[in-house]
Amino acid sequence: MNKFLPIILGSDLNTYSIAREIYEAYEIKPAVATSAIFLPCINSQIINFYKKENFSKDPEVFKEVLDKIYEENKDNYENFIIFAPDDVMRTFALKNIEKLKFKPIMPYADQDIINEISTKNKFYEKIKDLDLAPKTFVADSKNYKDLAYPENVFIKPDNDVFYKTLDFEGWQKGYHSKSKEQTLEILKTIFENGYDYNILVQEFVAGGDGSEYSVEGYRSTSTISMAMSRNILLDKRVEWIGNFVAKIDSDEKILFDYAKKIVETLGVYGLFNLDFKKDAKTGKFYAFEINLRQGRSHYFATLNGVNTSKLAIDDLIFNKQEEIIGDKKFRYYNLDLGQTIDNLDSQFRADFENDQRKANSANPLVYKEDLNFKRKIKIKKYLNKLSKETFAIREI
Repeated sequence: MNKFLPIILGSDLNTYSIAREIYEAYEIKPAVATSAIFLPCINSQIINFYKKENFSKDPEVFKEVLDKIYEENKDNYENFIIFAPDDVMRTFALKNIEKLKFKPIMPYADQDIINEISTKNKFYEKIKDLDLAPKTFVADSKNYKDLAYPENVFIKPDNDVFYKTLDFEGWQKGYHSKSKEQTLEILKTIFENGYDYNILVQEFVAGGDGSEYSVEGYRSTSTISMAMSRNILLDKRVEWIGNFVAKIDSDEKILFDYAKKIVETLGVYGLFNLDFKKDAKTGKFYAFEINLRQGRSHYFATLNGVNTSKLAIDDLIFNKQEEIIGDKKFRYYNLDLGQTIDNLDSQFRADFENDQRKANSANPLVYKEDLNFKRKIKIKKYLNKLSKETFAIREI
């Protein structure tokens, strides 16, 4: 009998990245449960698909699909481990996991820890003694006109999950405001369109592409493994602000110390992802966000020498704990390579084209072991189209 079957939820870039790194580590084809097969996973031969409409919304459909996976595989696999690509899907899975007829493993913090940092402001409150939280004004529908905002701020919803359900003219994932008048107008628009939670107005931390960093990691009961990237090209589309399309390795080792302090302070075990920004004027680092899962572009960690999916499986399935700190030079990109290079700031091109990095370079969707003719053509068209749409927006 095989030791485990991985089950991945959804079919986005993160889903495929997880599937790829599991296949690379174990030559096992994960089961992917999803409402629809989206382009990142189209025509994949390293995935076994289980598709049913409303899988990600209806608890009964969720149960039906996962129980089917179990029934079809229970005679061949001893354990089942579930990976979720985003916060919504992870929370949905954790909420409904008790309804299943089997007991899968999930490599995430428990629900109490997730609830304790369910909003960005709760996260900032938890880490305030570490001196890593940016200066933040907490605005609500009653007090937002009365707060003494700086002129240059970044505005983002505290309850990101609810905010993403809204649809109104001018909607953005986050807003860079350069005057108090503009800030008040943005806040007014958000509150008048059905948002009734806190909004965070942060003093703007100076710096563009290249000033933001990500740490991906996995914490077992005895070890903390981490990888780090410098994010040299940011997605500037309003609905995707905060995502990254090109990354390289970094020597800012202090971020490993900061990340370790944060996860220990929060009591986090399992998979985690942290975003930092370095103030271009002062050189000070700020922690902007933690996700208790793998980040959308987390495949960079595998290139850096830290396969976080494998670490989770080795720990929870094989009771093997390792502590690995990423140290390999790499370049990561998730769009068309030529268009990515063309849109890099000139100061980063030489680093991105460094021979050592080129030798350890990947777009997670372009995997030579999974490039049958149909997938190759569709992925090429997909990346070309998505790149043109992404790079049409130059500024936040």
